[in-house]
Amino acid sequence: MENEMNPVTGYTLQTGTATGDEIKCEDPGSSLNEMREAAKNIETLICSQLETKDAQIDRLHAELSYYKQDQAQRFEEQLLKAVIKILVSMKKTPRTDRWNDMTADEAKREYLYAADDIADMLTLQNVDEFESREGDDFDASRHQAAKAVTTPDKSLDKKIKRSLAPGFERNGKVMIFERVEVFRFADYQYTEDS
Repeated sequence: MENEMNPVTGYTLQTGTATGDEIKCEDPGSSLNEMREAAKNIETLICSQLETKDAQIDRLHAELSYYKQDQAQRFEEQLLKAVIKILVSMKKTPRTDRWNDMTADEAKREYLYAADDIADMLTLQNVDEFESREGDDFDASRHQAAKAVTTPDKSLDKKIKRSLAPGFERNGKVMIFERVEVFRFADYQYTEDS
């Protein structure tokens, strides 16, 4: 009989060349127990690492939520401060002596200044105004058809006739759709009875 060690399992086996010889394993129970212990240690290590990763993910999620909330709050405060500034400016004018002597042109100019202030406030918040030109394609993701105008010209179908009110977008996302008049093709068939 010869003793051989299995390189995979680490067991020492006795093998024989004669018929009927038995293959014997030297203490397989101790090796099996060692493998079970090693597997248990690996399982404990993996569970510990998973708990650590879960705790890190929970902490990062809490931080992200805090920063998102803080960013939204700062944006809101900036917006409110800008609106308050415009409101104060608009309320200050009627309290001045020139309010009663103000001409229509001066009142229009004050109105335009307020509109410019609002536009500047929106620009600071990355809000852009957009407006289509006559003949542009109607895009339902950017436009609201306030009125449809029929046309016999098929090439004008679903083209914008005119813009009624501008649209607004922020970072490429439409916030307010542009209101437009849009052409609709109507194929009129005239007969002598018409």
